[in-house]
Parts: sequence; structure tokens; C-alpha cells
Amino acid sequence: MIWAERTVGLEGARLQRILKEFANHFDILKRPLDMMLISVDSASAQTSRIIIGLPDKEMLSSYAGFSQIRDSDLPREATLLIGYDKQFAARFALSSH
Repeated sequence: MIWAERTVGLEGARLQRILKEFANHFDILKRPLDMMLISVDSASAQTSRIIIGLPDKEMLSSYAGFSQIRDSDLPREATLLIGYDKQFAARFALSSH
């Protein structure tokens, strides 16, 4: 599993496009356990850090603007947007916002 991140504005079509694209890929791939989309609260109320977990690096080219990160760069707390609760809970604490 690889991880990638991107910061996006909360108001706007970009976040919605990312969510829609990711959901489509998730469904096409028959909802793999090693695929998730999470968000992280940012210091600015205007943006959100979006992180995707993908089964392999080749899939990353489908997500313009995302940069690969290491496991050690993952936050401790996050909010699951797409994926499985059990896999999410194994890596992250729920964000308390």
C-alpha cells in the first residue's frame, strides 16, 4: 500500500471531484481493503489535507496533484471518507472535530 497527499480548499468542486474519482476507482476495483481516502484537519479552516491509500504506485498517476508520502508522514488522527472502518482503525485515531 502506498500513501499520497494533497491540500485542497474546502469550498469548491476540486474536493468533490477527488471524492467522486476515488469512489469510482474504489467501486471498479471491487472495494479493495488496501484502498482508503482520509482527511486531516488543517490549521486553516479554508483547506483540508486529503490523503489516499492505494494498492500500488501505478494507480497514483490517476490522481493529479497528489505526492507520495511515507508511512511515517501519516497523521495520528484523521477522518475516514472512503474505505473500511476496520482498516482505518488499525492505523488512525478518529479526529475529534
